[in-house]
Amino acid sequence: MTTLRTAWNRILSALDTFGASLEAARAVRAHRRPTDASLNQLGIRRDSFPTHLSS
Repeated sequence: MTTLRTAWNRILSALDTFGASLEAARAVRAHRRPTDASLNQLGIRRDSFPTHLSS
């Protein structure tokens, strides 16, 4: 029974690692996506609003 449990734990660990790598890949892809693309899809020009608040 312990051999089966050890094998099961290794499979679950591998699946967790695989899932974490997929999440990391999604985060990198989202980070590289330009903000202008999503604003452009909404019909908003990036230069139509200030990016910094003046005091």
